[in-house]
Amino acid sequence: MPLIAQNEIPILTNLLSDKGLYLYHSCQLIDFKSYLELGGIPSRNLLEQNKLEYTRFETDENDKENEVWNKVFLNLTDFGENFAFKPMKNPNTAPTPNPYEPISIQILPKSIEASEDMCLSLKSAGAKGFDREKYGIPANRIEDIFVYIECDDPYKKKYIRWSNELREVFEVDESEPLNPEINLTIQDELISFNDNVVKVSVDAIEAHGKTLFDSVEEAIDSSDFQIHTQKRRYSPFILGKKQTRRKKILSIITNELANNRSTTAQISKALGDFEYGNNWITRVFKGDLEYILRRYLNYLKEGTIDEIRKETQEK
Repeated sequence: MPLIAQNEIPILTNLLSDKGLYLYHSCQLIDFKSYLELGGIPSRNLLEQNKLEYTRFETDENDKENEVWNKVFLNLTDFGENFAFKPMKNPNTAPTPNPYEPISIQILPKSIEASEDMCLSLKSAGAKGFDREKYGIPANRIEDIFVYIECDDPYKKKYIRWSNELREVFEVDESEPLNPEINLTIQDELISFNDNVVKVSVDAIEAHGKTLFDSVEEAIDSSDFQIHTQKRRYSPFILGKKQTRRKKILSIITNELANNRSTTAQISKALGDFEYGNNWITRVFKGDLEYILRRYLNYLKEGTIDEIRKETQEK
């Protein structure tokens, strides 16, 4: 399939703008600080060339082999909302945190229209053997990723098709989850923060006596940018007056990571005395999602928890 050319990119961006939707990029704290230094959302290649810090991913070598190391990546949805809001209805699976968060940058769709080309794929570009032209969706099929194109009912929120629907519409035989993902060839390998950022959402992470929200605000205050920052909201599975059950899971996880206990087995043990948390991680294992949780733990520790530790030690 051909890549989506620059003059075809507005087919997607106009659809998103008309629906009041945005594009998203997730990152860890050390990456976000590097982004502020560069002035925008960069490719991994640009971070490496400028000798700036970034969180190492299991798929880094694949990205280089797949020739997407110099691309800028975005998503059509904020995957952090899955863990924050999605209920646990299926006893054999559970929503997991986004491995690439806990910071979600929301940007305007128009910010990508200067790109030289766009690959809009259903398969992650970090997968072994990924090819931009082979797995990219052609411009004339962009509308097929949406449930509703023209929608008179403002309460119909499910704009992007679920994974099983995408598999059927695009006749994909592979059983792995499908999520539309964007990678861009763009000049300077950077989407500028100037006039493009709507807001930054920060997960409920606290370690070493400091919240991630405070770290993010401090980083922005020390930069040349004024960016609206907000704490992520969580579905009200209330325990007591101030803490939700999902937040308590995060609190237990971050406490373990701060104390250098970062394996899925160690996290499972720590959640053992918390009935809801134990139920959650049991479903994660049942759903064969341990690899996602492992990535989340490793990336969060290296890119955020250890960076917060460094900040508190410097004071």
